[in-house]
Amino acid sequence: MENLKLLSQEIKNICLKLEPETSPIFSKDSLTERDILPLIYLLPLKEKTEKQKKLAAALEFLWLSRECHGLVKEGNSQDNSKYILFGDLFYSHAYKILEDSGESDTLNEISDIVVNYNQAWFDRQAIDDWQSLSREKTEKLIDDDIGLLLTTTARKGAEAAKYNEEERKIYQNCGKALSRIWAKKRYNHNLPIAEFEKAALDEGSELNISKEIEEIIKILK
Repeated sequence: MENLKLLSQEIKNICLKLEPETSPIFSKDSLTERDILPLIYLLPLKEKTEKQKKLAAALEFLWLSRECHGLVKEGNSQDNSKYILFGDLFYSHAYKILEDSGESDTLNEISDIVVNYNQAWFDRQAIDDWQSLSREKTEKLIDDDIGLLLTTTARKGAEAAKYNEEERKIYQNCGKALSRIWAKKRYNHNLPIAEFEKAALDEGSELNISKEIEEIIKILK
């Protein structure tokens, strides 16, 4: 079983080296939501190169950027400028890592993802009660936000691990199931979480990473 905490610490160390301002964010040594995207990318890889670990750090910066920008409030909140500044700073680090790594395709995908989840932020603001939404609408909102991030990350990790086509589909489905669990924690939707936990664990079992997926589910609940 992969030691997720040690693996996550390696990624944090890369982030800290590139941007010391992340130090307060990484003050806790326990795994948090912030660590999910890098772990999903790295889990399929038996041998993890320094380049791949840096790409995982880019995903960490991307999530931090998303979270900072998500804290911006309507009006002239005194904290808005700080959130925007740090959100842009973290995004610039993610962009530079991808650019320096020659990941031009990923850069284009990331740009599309950022546009989608920014729009999803506005769409969420119009929702008074997630419990009242249909399953179809709920899943659409998740797919435009956390779902898109996780399934893209899973696909990139599967490609880096040289998974065959069937294994890639399984891992992407695992990412999709995890996105439903993650969204439950953040938005309190009305989808059947037990269904998605079972799906994620079953898919993880097919890829021999069920223990790691189980640990990730614990972070997301």
